[in-house]
Amino acid sequence: MAYFLEQLLNGLSLGCIYAFIALGYTMVYGIIKLINFAHGEFFMVGAFMGYFVLIGGGLEQLPLAHPWPMLLAGVAALVVAGVGAGLLAVITERLAYRPLQGASRIAALLTALGVSLLLQNLGIQVFTAEQKGFPEPRRFVAMEQVEDHEGEVFEGSAYVLFEVESFSGEHTQVRQIVTPRGEPFVADDVAAYENRTWHGEPITGMFIDQPIETTTQKLMIITALIGSFSLLWLLVHRTAMGRAMRAVSYNPESAQLMGISSGKIISTTFFIGAFLAGIGGVIWGLRYGKVEPFMGFLPGLKAFIAAVIGGIGSLPGAVLGGLSLGVLEAMIPAYLPSAYTGYKDAAAFVALILILLIRPAGLLGKFEGEKV
Repeated sequence: MAYFLEQLLNGLSLGCIYAFIALGYTMVYGIIKLINFAHGEFFMVGAFMGYFVLIGGGLEQLPLAHPWPMLLAGVAALVVAGVGAGLLAVITERLAYRPLQGASRIAALLTALGVSLLLQNLGIQVFTAEQKGFPEPRRFVAMEQVEDHEGEVFEGSAYVLFEVESFSGEHTQVRQIVTPRGEPFVADDVAAYENRTWHGEPITGMFIDQPIETTTQKLMIITALIGSFSLLWLLVHRTAMGRAMRAVSYNPESAQLMGISSGKIISTTFFIGAFLAGIGGVIWGLRYGKVEPFMGFLPGLKAFIAAVIGGIGSLPGAVLGGLSLGVLEAMIPAYLPSAYTGYKDAAAFVALILILLIRPAGLLGKFEGEKV
């Protein structure tokens, strides 16, 4: 039973990431009936935005009590990732999709595929094709704190990252392995540690790696989805903006006659959907520990499948589809023979075919005629 619950938690946390992306797919489709295959690249850009905030933001060094600096760094990474992905989505909608209003759906679909390929290759040019390790928020300890509370600071730590302030005012980080008692392994590094210098430059403090426990991390992912979906549901069903979004979804021409700016609503929808995808990108990086320019393709494709399984155009359906797909992928390697574990990615496509055969509108969707 314990093993089953562990795998269920694995599947739910993975499904939450799919749900973050699928919500954007289903929102855009609900407004303009476009399957935005570039949505996975918004997910990728959000992950990189969060990566740069955690690498160089410096929020962990704020003079606040532990763990507030780490929490602020994590929240800042999520917000910056969401805003960055959202702005990219708005720009993409203005430049690539808005000129196609009134064109055939095939033309819009092919444009979305082209935008996806363009953003992937731009990602290679900007971020390089090299896979990067995604950092967790770290605990920064000033040197005076190390001297006063050395036993507490180093208890249970395996790695320390020195923050070295150079003469030019820039910061250089040097990783040094230490024992749990805080004693460096390398004899040459002992003098540097004792003198509080590194290559003649003063050490201002240390970053101490304190990874989040795996179970806690998964529960945080599930909580993040619950909170985000609740806010999205309130926005759509309890605000004037949400009523305008539903009006444009039902009948764009009538909404325009009622004074609703369809262009503004469409841009807002793209922004909100990409904002959630950006958050999902950071969560993916924290869970799997890596980011690269092609990281959005497969999760984005599976999130689209999740949206179709749940009923594309339905917000609860996107969440249900994402969670169902995540649990399915977790259970296959857990309970099938090892020879079949490589087929967990194929399971998503098998599930899609079965749903389209049995219930074409999806689990929570309503039949609306031809969708593509």
